[in-house]
Amino acid sequence: MREYLIKEFNNKLLPLVQKKNDIKSSVILEYKGFISNEIIDQALKRYQLGEIDVNGFITAIKDDYNQKLF
Repeated sequence: MREYLIKEFNNKLLPLVQKKNDIKSSVILEYKGFISNEIIDQALKRYQLGEIDVNGFITAIKDDYNQKLF
């Protein structure tokens, strides 16, 4: 879903922003530091099965970008 929203934002909205603001260079939205839905789903399943607690879930869904946020 994230990939779809970013793609649509880049394809439909940003060209309008670029044109309206007379921006000559290409405008593109990128995101970093987000883990895949698959990793979140796997961690949630492990939590639901009682294999990990809440802290284990939080640790499982952290990535290199946000390790220091929690």
